[in-house]
Amino acid sequence: MLTCAPLAWLARCAREAAAHVLGQHARHEPRQRGDSEGCAVDFRLMAEKEYFDPKGREDHLVPRGFLRGFTHPDRNAKDGPLEVFDLEKRVWVDPGTPDELCKETAFYDYSIDKAPVTADDAFKELEDGLHDVRKKLRESGFVGWTEHRDFLLRFGKMLAVRSKLFRERVIAKQVEQPGLRVLETDGTKVKIEPFDLRSEPGAEGLLKNFSITKMRGEIEKGAEEWSRWAWSLRTTSIECPLVTADHPVVISGAYADAERAYSEGHFAIMIPFGWDFMIAGGPNWQDPEGPLPLSPEQVERCRRMMCAPGATLLIAPMKLPNMHWVDDELGALKHGCGPAGWRASLASFLSRSALGRARRGRS
Repeated sequence: MLTCAPLAWLARCAREAAAHVLGQHARHEPRQRGDSEGCAVDFRLMAEKEYFDPKGREDHLVPRGFLRGFTHPDRNAKDGPLEVFDLEKRVWVDPGTPDELCKETAFYDYSIDKAPVTADDAFKELEDGLHDVRKKLRESGFVGWTEHRDFLLRFGKMLAVRSKLFRERVIAKQVEQPGLRVLETDGTKVKIEPFDLRSEPGAEGLLKNFSITKMRGEIEKGAEEWSRWAWSLRTTSIECPLVTADHPVVISGAYADAERAYSEGHFAIMIPFGWDFMIAGGPNWQDPEGPLPLSPEQVERCRRMMCAPGATLLIAPMKLPNMHWVDDELGALKHGCGPAGWRASLASFLSRSALGRARRGRS
């Protein structure tokens, strides 16, 4: 069918689609409210593409260098091991080294021949810098930690968007949107037809590429919005350590209605960066900047937050006693809601368009 549409809009859609399909990271103007969420894709360009099997190496969904921050100080700093609690089985399972945990084969490999093979370049600066930043913070007793705040926020953002949950949500959102196939162009008119992306040849690979490029775009944006919020750094001792999870960044809100809490700015983000320190903040965060120590009760609340929906493993420097609270916590937080509000792995929110609109509404 012949459909007329503004050429500028279709041209931008085509540019975005080409970048997504080819696995390239292109700069483009941000989508504004009211723009169509459809995607115009010229699949004639894809007809001659050849697909190949990924290289098959193991990709770490949670960086090894990040996990090493949770290694007990009396154990090997590089290899741990780390203690692992299975949230589904509610038991401590075999310990694992940072090399062994939170990995999946070829997770970040693009599936098209002319695309970069991995997304390593998106991770490199942050992964390479974390060890030195964490070392400086610990050696200084965390005094002057705000000198490294921007790095910590960007790293936290990367942790959220490189996850499996983020990919699943991005793909689910994409397949729900109408697709438009570009058939031909004639001056200011474009001949298009709707299509279901899931039925296209190579759809699984295309959607994977789209999600990887989306991830890279979110990492490149940095944490500009987060940097406008107030943040605090809190510390603890190895006798009462913090833990992390396979989805290590948590968001919580004041109301059971997540979208209301987010749109009104009544939420907080928490990121433990090691067994001994974490940062937390949000648009209406009131706590002092710190560093300040956590009480045992506050540490326990932090541990409970790491059980947010989406997490399957808790990772700790040592086996913690009295893990019965996990049953209580997971029961109270079924479907992400507790009696006084909600919490979830942040990855599930960074891919939600409604929350994106809420952010733009506050800016």
